[in-house]
Amino acid sequence: MKKNMKIAQSFAHVKTDMAQLYTHFQEMHARVAELEENNLRLVSAMSVMGEVVMANQRRQLSSKKVVRKVSFKKRIVASKTGTKVHTESCAYAKNIKAFKKVDFASIAAAKKVGFKACKCLK
Repeated sequence: MKKNMKIAQSFAHVKTDMAQLYTHFQEMHARVAELEENNLRLVSAMSVMGEVVMANQRRQLSSKKVVRKVSFKKRIVASKTGTKVHTESCAYAKNIKAFKKVDFASIAAAKKVGFKACKCLK
């Protein structure tokens, strides 16, 4: 008899737990639906904002018609033990160790000291 009572109590607990899980599941399902709706609203708002930003960018680009020339001065380097000067981006210049590197203001300044121009400067 005690066994049957324990089994009946176990089933009652399971029934209670299942009812709580079902209620929790319904709440979570409602929350997911709410989040999906919020997501759709946010995506819609973002697309509208994106269109506004793109329109502003197009307007700004069309209004800017001034073209400025920018000149970049090349850095001229040579090795203390070498015979040629290079631009800093030259493959030969990249192999020069930092403590052996010498900077020049111009190719003419390097030529006065006795260096020759690399093919990267021609």
